[in-house]
Amino acid sequence: MSSDVNRERSEPEPETDFPTSRESWTRIRNTARANRTELATSKNLFVVLDSRVKALAFDPVEGRLHSMSVAWRGRSFWAHADHYVLACGGRGNTRLLLNLQVAFPQLFGGTDGPLGRFYMGHIAGQIAQIEFTTKEHAERYLFKLTSTGTFVCNRFQPGPKLQRALELPNIAFWPTNRRAAIGEADPALSLLYLWNSRKAVVHKATWSEADRSRYHNVLHNVLRNPLGATFSALDLLRQKYSIAEPYLLLRRPDMRYGLRYHGEQIPSSSNRAFLKPEQDADGQFKLEVSFRYLDQDIRGTLQAHLALDRWLKERKMGKLIFDTAPEHLEEHIDAQAKDGYHQIGLTKMGVDRKHAVVNQNCRVFDIANLYIAGSCVFPTSGQANPTLPAVAFAVRLAEHLVTEIRRQSTLLGLSMSSRLEPQMALPLSVPRSIC
Repeated sequence: MSSDVNRERSEPEPETDFPTSRESWTRIRNTARANRTELATSKNLFVVLDSRVKALAFDPVEGRLHSMSVAWRGRSFWAHADHYVLACGGRGNTRLLLNLQVAFPQLFGGTDGPLGRFYMGHIAGQIAQIEFTTKEHAERYLFKLTSTGTFVCNRFQPGPKLQRALELPNIAFWPTNRRAAIGEADPALSLLYLWNSRKAVVHKATWSEADRSRYHNVLHNVLRNPLGATFSALDLLRQKYSIAEPYLLLRRPDMRYGLRYHGEQIPSSSNRAFLKPEQDADGQFKLEVSFRYLDQDIRGTLQAHLALDRWLKERKMGKLIFDTAPEHLEEHIDAQAKDGYHQIGLTKMGVDRKHAVVNQNCRVFDIANLYIAGSCVFPTSGQANPTLPAVAFAVRLAEHLVTEIRRQSTLLGLSMSSRLEPQMALPLSVPRSIC
């Protein structure tokens, strides 16, 4: 699933600490299904499944890659192209470059350079509930289906002036039913709580005694009212698969909802990925990660909550009800800060090799024909999930490569052929650029 976040394009509103921010969801959320036919029938793509890049072969004289070693179904190949694009995920890209740096220590600013540093994810969780004063105020921040078939909802997001005044991170808040069933007998809310907890149960996540007790209490709510739970389950299934909201959200008569937050993580060179002295079957060193959140991340998240609470009360729109005592809130935020999934910043973009790995066109500074695609080139993590901007950068990179290839072909009269030569097999033809 992917979402697109933007400011509402209605008439300008008076300056406020929390200007209107709108989240809109794409109508087609399964991009693999949407693009399968075009990808399968394209004559410009050569897709090799069940393969992995083992190593990069670098020519220090020319400052270019001349091939890469690829494993495919138990065999090894040397893939040759004029241009290469690494799109192996942030940690996968970083590991390949770090292993190359072992052989050529001067690359990427040296061992103390930017490669593998500034690893970022997001800071996310829930430390409060929001209670609206009226149904109208609540509805403004719940999902609605537009005439075009797109789901949209408003979110709470601090404006630039408030961010500068309080040194707040980019962060957004929205209502949710998560944890709403605690201590309640409502079968629909109880079922929704169990649904939201399913991943933790399946993956046997570590739960505190309070979490375990809460889960069993909610399960008891369901079991003691099987008829109500059955009707509620049917209604939840209808809402999920017939109405197809991005995620299940039940309207509550008391206008009280959980308040989720999702914010940026402040860049820090101490958050990094590096090689450990252990090799895999390909002879490449494995990756180790040092990752933590700064006090600034925790404090900024809490200050944003307090600012939102003040803003809601001033406008008589509602209030926040925090999960724990004020002196424990930072600890509560820190306990939920575990989101390093998006692997941002490890090969970040910048203006020179001393401070960055790639330039404005996603080309690696030290290697003339190597490019990197993915959110690992972002210098900051931003508030939202990075999928959409990562795809936008990939499209931009593809257009840049087309322009570059045409320019080089005109100037140098280069052949448009490339090859994928197995080490002990017949050659296979592939496109000129490898991604």
